Amino acid sequence: MKTCPHCKEEKPLSEFHVDGTQAYCKKCVNDRSHKAYVKGRIIVKPIQEKYGVTRTDAAIIWGVKDQKTVEQFAKHIKLNEETGCIEWTGATLNGYGIYKVNTGAVQLSAVKAHRFAWAMRHGIDAMPKAHGIGNKSDTLVLNHLCHNRKCVNPDHLEVITQRENVSSAKRKPKESTDV
Repeated sequence: MKTCPHCKEEKPLSEFHVDGTQAYCKKCVNDRSHKAYVKGRIIVKPIQEKYGVTRTDAAIIWGVKDQKTVEQFAKHIKLNEETGCIEWTGATLNGYGIYKVNTGAVQLSAVKAHRFAWAMRHGIDAMPKAHGIGNKSDTLVLNHLCHNRKCVNPDHLEVITQRENVSSAKRKPKESTDV
């Protein structure tokens, strides 16, 4: 028998996940997960509908308005005095900084750090949407003028079409320090 610290009920180990090693009983875990899921939908879904954006961009929109999220973002950057790049020191994927925004949902929303930085500086209306409609080559994206994928300096970013981004990528290879 084991007591769940949330509901304070004593239950058999079979009522706990992972052979009784999880702290909370299955019912409390499911209740808490459902509440977090609903909270995340309450935050993200209206933003998606209002701005016509993806879930990821909705997380960015919510995140740039949340002071705690912005403060956490600032803990993961450092200035490269040699290049002027403000480099992301957190997690990366394909060389790009990845920032996990807590929207209250069960799972954190992973967003590209340079997109988050752009939205903080220029506002959500200036942010190119993550997915264009129709021809993907006409989709607007953020291009790193410095060719440093970890850079989140908004002064080093410009809005261009995907077609332009691909052709500029051919002119100078993007830097990636992922090992």
